[in-house]
Amino acid sequence: MLSAFNQFTSSIANLWRQIKAHPRPEFFAIRNVARSVTQSNLKADFLAGINVALLAFPMSMAFAMKAGLPVWCGLVGCGVAAFVVPIFTGSANLSAGPTNASAALLLGTFASLGAISPDLRAEVLPTLVLMTGVFLLLASWLRLSGFAEPQSL
Repeated sequence: MLSAFNQFTSSIANLWRQIKAHPRPEFFAIRNVARSVTQSNLKADFLAGINVALLAFPMSMAFAMKAGLPVWCGLVGCGVAAFVVPIFTGSANLSAGPTNASAALLLGTFASLGAISPDLRAEVLPTLVLMTGVFLLLASWLRLSGFAEPQSL
């Protein structure tokens, strides 16, 4: 029994060392990106932003409707994500906003809370978003991303 316990604690210690080996996320990494902006990059990024916006706005409206929310909630979520996520991410390749999976999860959460009307769902939504953000920041601070290493990348 003691051998199994020692093996368990050893594996936990190894896992913790692996987690600590991953770099901590860099908050406000947008400063590094802002320093490397050139005229040609700015033009290309502006055109890419227009393309993403043309795709993201209709999708965000559809996902809001799928979650049983008013359409304006999807538009606000899309706009807020476009401005907030680049501040906290260190990746230039990350695109954030409403997704099909988040719409399905929200619908299930609303159903379990008994939030039937779209107005009541819109009232509950900021609390759910804040709680999700706190959990994501906590997971980032604890370096839990080391548990998920996709093999395709």
